Amino acid sequence: MSRIFFHGRGLKLNDVLEVLRIGFNPLTTTGCLDILDAVDTEKSAVTFISFEGIPITRKVIYAKENIQEKRPEFTLTHGGICISLMDLIRVY
Repeated sequence: MSRIFFHGRGLKLNDVLEVLRIGFNPLTTTGCLDILDAVDTEKSAVTFISFEGIPITRKVIYAKENIQEKRPEFTLTHGGICISLMDLIRVY
């Protein structure tokens, strides 16, 4: 199992964390979706996620907008939108 899976489980149960800064990490767009899925719960207190330096896809934008419909105060920063449908990982 991936580490994102375990972190996602922790995020689903966490009702205290408000800010998650995970930018500039080797995270795929699928990993970003997993994190957004984990905080898309009534119990979540997360209001800001930083995926700074991490390219995302339109699916991540749609997931963010879905959360914002329920929690308008939710915001997200990212490293730009990938036009390709392929899942990208940045290697430094």
